[in-house]
Amino acid sequence: YTIPGTFGWDDVGSWPALRRVAKTDTNGNYRDGDILTVGTANCVFSGGKKLIAAVGLHEIIVVDTDDALLVCDMDAAQNIKKITEMLREQGRGELL
Repeated sequence: YTIPGTFGWDDVGSWPALRRVAKTDTNGNYRDGDILTVGTANCVFSGGKKLIAAVGLHEIIVVDTDDALLVCDMDAAQNIKKITEMLREQGRGELL
């Protein structure tokens, strides 16, 4: 039995998609961790153990883990895979 329907689709396998589907603050920022922002909009912040303070950023991705920090313009997020490829080539898979 099949019920036809029209459903929206968003690939949530990317940082920009997370901002679109997850709860954001009044400035459109997704925050996970200890995050303070001033004049910052439409960003994704995923923090580790330390505070992330952002001032005047727009459409930026910041991901802080114990062993790496990623900072990326939202429009260039598709190129994050190039970094993962470089890490694999360098034998640095522990960072993935």
